[in-house]
Amino acid sequence: MTQGVPTELLFDIPRAWRTDLAGYSWTMQTSGRSSAEVFRLEASGRPTLFLKTEPTGTFAELPDEAARLQWLATNGIACPNVVAETCEAQRNWLLMNAVPGRDLAASPLLAPGRIVEIAADALRDLHRLDVVACRFDHRLDRRINDARARMEAGLVNEADFDEKRQGRTAPSLFKELLVRRPGDEDFVVAHGDAYLPICFRTMANLRVSSIAPGSASPIGTRISRWQAGAFATSSASAGSSPSFGNTGSRLIQSGWSSTFCSTSSSEVWLDCEQP
Repeated sequence: MTQGVPTELLFDIPRAWRTDLAGYSWTMQTSGRSSAEVFRLEASGRPTLFLKTEPTGTFAELPDEAARLQWLATNGIACPNVVAETCEAQRNWLLMNAVPGRDLAASPLLAPGRIVEIAADALRDLHRLDVVACRFDHRLDRRINDARARMEAGLVNEADFDEKRQGRTAPSLFKELLVRRPGDEDFVVAHGDAYLPICFRTMANLRVSSIAPGSASPIGTRISRWQAGAFATSSASAGSSPSFGNTGSRLIQSGWSSTFCSTSSSEVWLDCEQP
């Protein structure tokens, strides 16, 4: 752990934040597929924080992420509190509090089936929110257009495709995506990047106590009883989720939580196969 701002951070933190963040130790977070740099900030006797930063630009995501978190909070969904956000020196910045509990990927005392049940309950809570009141549009037309734009901008790493698609090109997979697009959509408020590390639970009630950020709370598409793999910046393959394993895949296929088939901020689901 490095004291103060780490050497990896080759840009100045916002001036207005410097006094408040002085004395914190910074640890870069390496899990997840976010294009932003993510740091855990800790200091004795002070609240633990998470800081995310990214360059501004067409594909920047943090301003929308902050807006979604604030919307979730106003609708009764436990999630990180947005402490501050700003744009400075051509970078977006988002500062959040750490949430209590342990993430479901680090809960070895829970049986796999119980873990999936807890996560599915949390995702059902999102599904129960009013779609009409949700202003974040992640319906297929928009997400497919976003995927096209990322592909045309050269942001799809073809070397990072899952084993099943090694050797394929981004344009060929995008063409397949269009061919295999579902014929209709069942709209729900979805997370869009739902996997175990973003679900935090407390021992008090063995329910999810908070949902970490990402592409939480867009209007997404629920594709009932279909499992999904990812196209674009993720390399996870269908049926072999590193988060849920075979148990989770079977439960998801059985309809425990079809939210997992929605789209995220940087992905469009491709490998939809009926169980």
